Amino acid sequence: MSNKEKIMGIDLGNTSCCVGVLNGIQVEIVSDNMGNSTIPFLIGKKIENNETIQYYLSSDLKNTAIYPRKIIGRSFKNLEVQKEIKYWPVKIIEDTLTGKPQYCINIEGKEKKYFPDDVYKLIIQKLKNQTEGYFLTKIKKAIIAIPTYFDNEQIECLKKVFEDIGINIIKIIYEPTAIAIAYRYNNDLNESNVLIFNFTKEICEITVMNIVENNYTILSSCYDLHLGGDDLTDALTSFLLNEFKKKFGFENEDFYDKNNIKLYNSLIRLRKQCEEIKIQLSHMIECDCNIIIK
Repeated sequence: MSNKEKIMGIDLGNTSCCVGVLNGIQVEIVSDNMGNSTIPFLIGKKIENNETIQYYLSSDLKNTAIYPRKIIGRSFKNLEVQKEIKYWPVKIIEDTLTGKPQYCINIEGKEKKYFPDDVYKLIIQKLKNQTEGYFLTKIKKAIIAIPTYFDNEQIECLKKVFEDIGINIIKIIYEPTAIAIAYRYNNDLNESNVLIFNFTKEICEITVMNIVENNYTILSSCYDLHLGGDDLTDALTSFLLNEFKKKFGFENEDFYDKNNIKLYNSLIRLRKQCEEIKIQLSHMIECDCNIIIK
């Protein structure tokens, strides 16, 4: 491998992260020792030891630090934050000193609190360790892709996260621009206007971009933060839950009350099932659903 300084390119997703590095003329996606090319936002039991943190998908949603980029750089009382966390299985509280949201995660029987910034630090440190181990060289620079809706405060929070772990961000690009760069890499274009449709777990975004040689200009962009894949799952969950409540006499029960462990756990199981149903309905006409209350 080349001894030229390596620069990480990081896609800061909403539920996971991925890192790629230009090695020669090819981009290599760096995988962990389990062969995973993405790192989910999961807090594991060995959270205090960055070298042995276990990042893997889990059914323990109450201990999963989901959607940190939806609340990073925002106050707990922010209306968007309150709207988002209402249905999250993980417990979110307000830090009395800063007014910022914190995740409450159970680690080996003890509750620990983490800011969204802390979650990003753990994930990015893991990505840095993976990349350095793969290329056998120190990583000091990165290029990151961020959502178009990020404001200055959120961007500054991310910069601080990278700075704290010794990485200098040399370029920040918006996700549609990253998509356009990837598109042009595989297509011989000198000048073109392209329409980029970005549909993720959290957002539906349409962007018109002008590409002239190596210059990328966003001409217009619109998005809906509540029209992503997870929103489809939530809508299906709400529909099936209401049907169940009407049919079996649970109209007065609040399944979203986190203090009612029995009903709330049933809701979590239903949502997980709805995620699977959504996937199945992409290639099937119908499928079954069961709600188990125990």
